[in-house]
Amino acid sequence: TAEDHRPAGKVPIYEYRGGKFTLVEQVDVKGRWPEKWNKDWLGW
Repeated sequence: TAEDHRPAGKVPIYEYRGGKFTLVEQVDVKGRWPEKWNKDWLGW
């Protein structure tokens, strides 16, 4: 459809160390690459 149904434009990056997952960073994909978000990454 023409509507964007993706849940979020932010992707959490985790590191697994010592038996635990730790949040390292959240990348705002939609904000950082808006032109790719709208066209190239549709449906990912």
